[in-house]
Amino acid sequence: MDNKMKIELNRDQIKYIAVFTMLLNHVANIFLQSGTFACEALKDIGYFTAPVMCWFLVEGYRYTRSVKKYAGRLLIFAVISQLPYYLAFARNHLAPWYTLNMIFTLFLCLCLMIAEEKISDPGKKSLVVLGIIAVSSICDWAILAPLYTLWFYRAGEDPKRRKKAFFIAALVLGIAVTAELPGAAGIAAGAGAMIAVLAAGVCVLVFYNGKKSQKHFLVKKYFFYVFYPAHLVILALLKI
Repeated sequence: MDNKMKIELNRDQIKYIAVFTMLLNHVANIFLQSGTFACEALKDIGYFTAPVMCWFLVEGYRYTRSVKKYAGRLLIFAVISQLPYYLAFARNHLAPWYTLNMIFTLFLCLCLMIAEEKISDPGKKSLVVLGIIAVSSICDWAILAPLYTLWFYRAGEDPKRRKKAFFIAALVLGIAVTAELPGAAGIAAGAGAMIAVLAAGVCVLVFYNGKKSQKHFLVKKYFFYVFYPAHLVILALLKI
């Protein structure tokens, strides 16, 4: 008899971890001096969030009863979150004033998957996908989140392709982060970013049991949508 305990995480538990790592990233960006060990370490931990959210966006797209309602929910909360995002980041000169928050980015990622599925002409599909990725350049999680979504979506149910998608995501982010800081600091930050993405991959590919929590469904369904603008307002007020 095997007495070893298998670690299992449901969708909501992994999302809670992602929300917490996002909070750490935002605290680092808003309150800590860029380039310091504490700041870069917390920012690296926060890189866990984007691939997890993109992964579950792909899963949500595949299993949702209504893509239209899913898109509408994202767009509504993106609009609600824009002022809090501005107050927390743009007002503190951490992002250009026109930068859109990451729920807008997730909305674009959803549009990208719709284009992947609905447009049959390869040329038109490529143009639309490239256009969506280009538009994301004015959003938080610019370029990278749509790429994560595209790689995860195209990986389908193939385990090898899924692992490859996370490896590529980690490598691309690692290179991007390394380029932001000079010398050893850049290499360390890039390595930390790669570890965060690979940790996200381990969570969803190894520990995720494919289930969602059955308790307090509506609370869990809207927790992230509400938490995102709410925590930005709190951080903005604390920064005053």
